[in-house]
Amino acid sequence: MKLSHKSSCLGATQQWHLRGSAPRPTRHCRSARTPAAPPAAGGEGGLFGGLKQAFSNPGKQQQQQQQQQQQQQAPQQQPTPKQQQPPARAAGTVAAPEFPPYQVFKKGAVYDLRFYSPYPVVEMDYERREMAYLTLGEYQSGSNASSTKFGFTQPVVMHYHPDGRKVMQMMVGSRRDQQQQQQGSSADITSLPAPSDSAVRLSVAGGELVAVLPFEGYITPEAAAAARQRLLRALEADGLKLAEAEAGGMFRVAQYGAVHTLEARVNEMMLAVAV
Repeated sequence: MKLSHKSSCLGATQQWHLRGSAPRPTRHCRSARTPAAPPAAGGEGGLFGGLKQAFSNPGKQQQQQQQQQQQQQAPQQQPTPKQQQPPARAAGTVAAPEFPPYQVFKKGAVYDLRFYSPYPVVEMDYERREMAYLTLGEYQSGSNASSTKFGFTQPVVMHYHPDGRKVMQMMVGSRRDQQQQQQGSSADITSLPAPSDSAVRLSVAGGELVAVLPFEGYITPEAAAAARQRLLRALEADGLKLAEAEAGGMFRVAQYGAVHTLEARVNEMMLAVAV
């Protein structure tokens, strides 16, 4: 029995068999060529290439390790934080309103007695309450000879005369470019710009003792008449007499908030009292 062997170079077939015996499965041995891996990031020749360089040049490896240790020990510079800007004021935001200056002389169960100091107002005769409110508000927003803007004020005061005449008044707020100005500190209307609308007038209110009765709801003729009668009875019970205009039938109603709002309304019936 003879053993024969055939061999070849790379890629050739190797066969082993016994002569005179039954054929056996041929075993094929082939060398697979694996494509070269791309170099690893930061070094040529990939992982093994880096190891080869490390062992071939140990001094260079030690130098790199020392540099890495120095970088780790060195204090890292923190990025400078970006300066935060204050939030911008939202468009349409309304500042806190200004109110006419007064002192409370008496606070009762039904009404209060207030002394109002003189303060400047813009006023106009009107038929429709909403139109008068908007027109007077335009003066405060710059519809005047110098385009000056004034602070937002409350309340709107409506005068009802016995002959049917109606007058609306609105206090002139402090100038918006003079925020430190004391509210209602001056009743001098000569320093105020003339209204652009000829229907608007500058005037002075206050300088009087006023009985004030609060009530809620819409200012209908019935609601105003009921509040007025209640205040008249309380003043009569306390022995107080009305001022001349109020004795003739005139009365005032102050309304807080927008005149066209659907929210709960806070109103005040106002009758000047003789001193």
